[in-house]
Amino acid sequence: MRGSAKLAGPTTCEHRYGVFLRPDARTSRTVSDICRLLQHQFGLISAAAFPPHITLIGSIASTVQPKQFSDRVAAQLQGTEPFTVTLDGLIDNPGHSLVLDASKDHEKNKNLTLTALAAAVDEAVQSMIDPSIPGIAEPFTDDGFRAHFSLASHDFLDRPDLHEEVASFVSDVLDDLPDSFLARYVTIYRFTSAQWAQKWWEDMTWEHVTSIELGNTTGKVDNHGLR
Repeated sequence: MRGSAKLAGPTTCEHRYGVFLRPDARTSRTVSDICRLLQHQFGLISAAAFPPHITLIGSIASTVQPKQFSDRVAAQLQGTEPFTVTLDGLIDNPGHSLVLDASKDHEKNKNLTLTALAAAVDEAVQSMIDPSIPGIAEPFTDDGFRAHFSLASHDFLDRPDLHEEVASFVSDVLDDLPDSFLARYVTIYRFTSAQWAQKWWEDMTWEHVTSIELGNTTGKVDNHGLR
């Protein structure tokens, strides 16, 4: 989820939504393998609790039904075409996170297409956010958005001593990652936790709501997801 390892304030909202850019199968498999590897080797569970993704927006506290939420996002993304996402190595944020940079294009400039996609998703969901329920999504800004894949994050709140060792460990397997992939799908997930105000990554579960195929004139891949 977008950028922060801070804990949420008190809330009674059990469900949260996340709108994610889904990578291709090869990138997804490799990111999954790294996250599972860190879970098995170091006991890190936060990144492994999620499907492989680039967060466009999340975590969204909303009481709307899944179909209403996904229909609004799909309508906003009509006309958005597939585009290339370039992977650019590790971003090491000592004591907080270890992520794979996906924010630049092949010329090392900011990927403006990806940033525009995140802005469009943010615009689509704003009216569905319940302002009475504290969330943990950070406000969207063009400058603040930095696309990435999380490999390790919230666990470092309790184990900052592991950060340097984990970063070194991960660097040895990055050669398995592709240099880029074609971004074709935006996927909406619904997350559930009984403790959003605490260490939610310890009990969080998720459900796939639906996927939106970029460039598809009908928008959504299917209409049989969560209602």
